[in-house]
Amino acid sequence: MANIDYRDATLQDEDALVELWWTMQASHHEYDAKWYADKGEEACKASWREHFRSLIQDANAVIVVATSAGVPIGMIVAHFGNRPPIYTVRHSAGISTGVVHPGFRRHGVFRGMLALLEEKARAVGIKVMHLSVHKDNPAKEAYEKTGFATNTQGMMKWLE
Repeated sequence: MANIDYRDATLQDEDALVELWWTMQASHHEYDAKWYADKGEEACKASWREHFRSLIQDANAVIVVATSAGVPIGMIVAHFGNRPPIYTVRHSAGISTGVVHPGFRRHGVFRGMLALLEEKARAVGIKVMHLSVHKDNPAKEAYEKTGFATNTQGMMKWLE
């Protein structure tokens, strides 16, 4: 396996991260086409590109990137925030996106990105991280292997 490096994303990563995101997004359509918008590949990529630029400028967003030979092969997008005062842990990190290029999966890339994210979270006093994963998402296994455990059951109701 090639040498993998981990770092914060930059605007120069935009094109590669758009392609990584599209790899993930396209697979989501296989198990939940109603939830994940399909406006066509180019429109979807343009939406993600705009979203990525806003994340880079958001002080509460963190994008950790894994690279091989300088090329992004994975990313985790997280948001640091505060929870209501009813919780014992007020500061949390919510992961909204996690993707690894198919050719690099099952080699610890996600684990390496998560380790850097955890380091960043601990540095600002965060003690809990959370995410939502579709019940049929094959990435669920990767999350479980890194210590995430089900503590709630997400539910949804379509109003149409």
